[in-house]
Amino acid sequence: MPDAQAAHEKTITAMLAAQGGANLIYGAGMLELGVTFDFAQLLIDNEIFR
Repeated sequence: MPDAQAAHEKTITAMLAAQGGANLIYGAGMLELGVTFDFAQLLIDNEIFR
């Protein structure tokens, strides 16, 4: 389940991708830097990455 650590990781990932001008973001739905996958996190990431 997404928690404060997941929010921190996703914030850093999204900020770096946005500042770098990325048109492809990898890892939607992944937690713990790719160790775990969560469908709830996938939905949250989909909204963030729009």
